[in-house]
Amino acid sequence: MTKTPTNDDSLRFVCPQCQTWLKTSRSAAGSRHHCPCCHLAIEVPCEPSTSDRRDEYALHPEGTGPSVVQQATYIPVICHLCHTRMYATTDQVGTTMTCPDCGATTLVPPSPFRPPKIDVMAGADDDGYRLCDAALPPSPTPPPPTPEEQTPVSRKKKKKVSRRKPLPEHPFLSGTFSFPFSSGTLGVVIALLGWEAVVQWLLVINFQFRQSQDPRALFAAAMFGGIAGILGLGLLTYASACALAIVRDTANSADQIQEWPGLSFLEWLFAGLYLVGSFVMSLLPGCAVTGLLHKASPLATLALPVSAFVMFPLLLMSTLENGTPFGLISLPVYRTLWTSRKGWMAFYGLTAMLILDAVALTIVAYWIHPLAATVVAALVQVIGWFIYFRLLGRLGWYCADRSFRAAEAAENAEEEDDEDDA
Repeated sequence: MTKTPTNDDSLRFVCPQCQTWLKTSRSAAGSRHHCPCCHLAIEVPCEPSTSDRRDEYALHPEGTGPSVVQQATYIPVICHLCHTRMYATTDQVGTTMTCPDCGATTLVPPSPFRPPKIDVMAGADDDGYRLCDAALPPSPTPPPPTPEEQTPVSRKKKKKVSRRKPLPEHPFLSGTFSFPFSSGTLGVVIALLGWEAVVQWLLVINFQFRQSQDPRALFAAAMFGGIAGILGLGLLTYASACALAIVRDTANSADQIQEWPGLSFLEWLFAGLYLVGSFVMSLLPGCAVTGLLHKASPLATLALPVSAFVMFPLLLMSTLENGTPFGLISLPVYRTLWTSRKGWMAFYGLTAMLILDAVALTIVAYWIHPLAATVVAALVQVIGWFIYFRLLGRLGWYCADRSFRAAEAAENAEEEDDEDDA
């Protein structure tokens, strides 16, 4: 469809930012106006925009045509286990995605982008042009300051504001021992307690059947023992996945766990590789000490538990830093033994108290009744598990905060030196 151009006294041009067609009187050429669509200050050109838009218009179905840019919106999705970045479309919001690296399932969050809804044709006339507003006064360009005016205060750069969440005043005590009883964690603790109770009940039945010499009783003992083994493996792997979620989210300054492990055994097994591998490797120094000493020596008896107590957090933090269960050596983690030595001392001290209290409670419960010792042992294991890895996560947060503060102080000192030289 063609349209005969009008011979009025108007000047038509295009907004350089939002591409909206505008018109105003020719007498306004050279003045500055605001675009009514994007509010950009525009200088009206002396000549109209070179385009045949005033003479010819093309008709297209609604929602199509060259004037409509159709671009898919992609949502970034971060795997909560291996932190692989994936992308999903808006149609996949609310569904789950499978990580191509670790196989974990991650929920697709809503799109964080909210594009502004601007109707570029609102207020347009019959020709499809917008009217400019009143002319704006020209904005004078201030002259550059003279060397005498460039005082140290004017040359000083603005101090960078840290966006990191501040570390609690008592990072190893505040919200740590009450963590298993918080609203977002208590349900997982109860589930693990019930799971462990079933495994222990199957082991008790297995032990009772093994006391008999009847072949049928021995077959039943083997059957209950196999079921207990399968459920115990699932319990260990799921507890390992929960432990990794606690350490990672706590180290990233989260008060509550953002997302607990889903119902994926491969995800649990992948998390179990981190904990089991780190624990096995933490026993190697103790095995070496035991081999060098006499087996009846008290030092040889304590070598394995002490080795696991000292080396396990170091090895686990190294694997998480490297992003693989086989990365057992990380120089930044081992460097924190000196740069964040107070945090490591607090962690080891509180962990030792936690272990001693758990052993003392179990012994007292066994002295009262063996069945009470079983119940108390289950409670102590699950609750102590959550507290231990909460402490380890707070240690990671503490070390990261100290490293960040040291880097920030070095950067500020370098900027002050540059300002002094200037």
